[in-house]
Amino acid sequence: MSQEQQRQVLEKLRCGEANMLIATSIAEEGLT
Repeated sequence: MSQEQQRQVLEKLRCGEANMLIATSIAEEGLT
């Protein structure tokens, strides 16, 4: 993910829109 994509996802998390997306992204980054 680019920094811009990460920023957008974090903004969605703050709005309560992307809880699962965040968890998936963190897991994916941890595995690669």
